[in-house]
Amino acid sequence: MGTDAHQTLMDAIRDLAAFLWQHRSSLEDPAPDVKAGITNRLRQVNDHATTVARTSGYLHTLDFDDPPDPDLETWGRRLNRRTLHALGIADLVADLPEPVIPDQVVSDLAGYLAGPPVPGERMYVIDADMPMTGQHQIAGWTLARIGPDDLDALTPLPSARGFAQDPWDDALRNGGCVVLRQADPGLEPRANTWFPAALGTDLTEAEVAIEAWAPLLLINLAAYDRVVVGAEYQIEPGRVVDRIRGTGLGLVDNGNGEVMWEEPAWGPYRPSPDEVAMMLQTVAVLEPYLQAFHVSTAPLSKQGGKALKAAEGRLRRSTHRLLALSTFLGTNGDVTRPRDRPEVIFWLISALEHLLVPDSNDGDYGRKVAQRAAILIGDGDGDDRVAIYHDVKTAYGIRSAVVHGSPLKDKQADDLLNLPRRLYGYLREVLRALIILGPQFQPGEDCDAALLSQTAAQRRIHGPLQLVLGPLPEQTRSLRAQTYRTRRLRNRRRRA
Repeated sequence: MGTDAHQTLMDAIRDLAAFLWQHRSSLEDPAPDVKAGITNRLRQVNDHATTVARTSGYLHTLDFDDPPDPDLETWGRRLNRRTLHALGIADLVADLPEPVIPDQVVSDLAGYLAGPPVPGERMYVIDADMPMTGQHQIAGWTLARIGPDDLDALTPLPSARGFAQDPWDDALRNGGCVVLRQADPGLEPRANTWFPAALGTDLTEAEVAIEAWAPLLLINLAAYDRVVVGAEYQIEPGRVVDRIRGTGLGLVDNGNGEVMWEEPAWGPYRPSPDEVAMMLQTVAVLEPYLQAFHVSTAPLSKQGGKALKAAEGRLRRSTHRLLALSTFLGTNGDVTRPRDRPEVIFWLISALEHLLVPDSNDGDYGRKVAQRAAILIGDGDGDDRVAIYHDVKTAYGIRSAVVHGSPLKDKQADDLLNLPRRLYGYLREVLRALIILGPQFQPGEDCDAALLSQTAAQRRIHGPLQLVLGPLPEQTRSLRAQTYRTRRLRNRRRRA
C-alpha cells in the first residue's frame, strides 16, 4: 500500500511537470484552460501526498475544535503555484530540453510534500571572524566554518537549488562563516513556510531562550571579546530552512573598488589563529565543569535533582541575559547608544542578583550582590575587591532608580559612562567562577564564610578557582572589559 501510494505520488508529480513544460511559455499569465489544468494536477498531487504522509506519519495537523473534526485534519504539505516557483520547480521544468523531470527532483519534491520525517537541525551563525579549521565539539554542539557545499546539502530540494529562492544570507553563501550546529530529532517540521517564524517568534516570547546557550557561554568565557549570534535557523534538511531569529550577517564593501560586496559584516571579535587556539583550549578546560550542572549526568535523589535543576536554571537564564546584552555593546566595550546605559545596567545587575542571591528573602540585596561579587572575583589585592564592591553597589542604586522611575542623581549620571563596560566583565567572571565552583556552591553561605575567614576563602573559593584558572593562557584569564579592550588594540597594531 505505502509503496504503491508513493509511486502514484511520483507519477502525479511527473504528470504535473510534463504539463508545465508543455505550457512553459505561458506560465506567467496562463490562459483559463491552462490554469485549470495546473489546478487539477496540483489537486491530484496534493491528494496523493496526503495519502503518503498519513502512512509515513508526516506533518499531522488537527483543527482546534474539541473534540477535533477528522474531516479538517491535514497530513504533509500542499503544493501550489507559489511554492512551484519558490522551490524552483517551475523554472527548472521550463529549462528542460524535454518534458522529463529528473528522478532526483521528483524524489526530493515527494519528500518535501509527504515525508517520511527526517531529523531536524538547529544552527546558530556566529557574528565573528574566527580563522579556524576542522570541527570542534562544544557542549554537544559542533563549531565549524560552513561553506556553500554544506548549505546546498541543507537547502530545500537540493536537486532544484539552482532555480529556487535561496533561503541563506549572502554572507553565509559567500563562505567562511562560523556556526554552531546540532541535530535535533525532536524538532517539529513546519507545514506552512509562507509566514517566516522570525516574524512571530520574538513577539510571543517574554524572554528569548537560546538552545545553544551552553556552548555560547563557554565561548564567551574564553574569548577576549564578546561573541554574539547573528542568526538562528531551524532546518529540516532538504526541505525547509527557517531563520527564526536575527537578521543574519550582511556583506560590506571589500574596499577594492569593485561593485561586488564580498566581505561579511563581522562583529568586533576578530581573533588571530593563535587566539582562536587559546579560546578553544580554555573552552576544553571549562566544559567539564559546566557539564556538572546537567541533571542527566549523574543519578540524584529527588531533593538533589531539584537543587541541581535550580542551579542550572539560574546559570541558563543569566547566560541568556549576557548574550542578549552583548549586542548593546560597541567595539570599545561601551554601550553603543547612551540612552540604553541605564537599561543595560538594570539587566546586568539583575543577572548578578539572580546568580548571587538565589534564596534570600530578607532584603539588603545591593550589599549582598556587591559583597559576594567582590569576594568571588576580586584579585588578591584588597583594592580590587573594594573597587568591585563600589561599582556593583553604585550600579545597584542606578538599577533601583530605573525600577522605581526615579531621576538619577548627578553622580549616578556620571557613573553611567563606564559602569556598563565594567559590569559586563564582572558578570562574565562571576559566571565562570560559579561554573568552576560547581552546582553545590552556595553563594550566601560560602561567600559569607569567606568574608569572615581567610582559610574558608582559600578552601571554598580562591583555591579551587586558582587550580583551574592558573594554568590557562594569560590572555584568557581576565574577562574585564578594560583588559580585553587594551589587548584588542594591541592586536590591531600588531596586524598593521
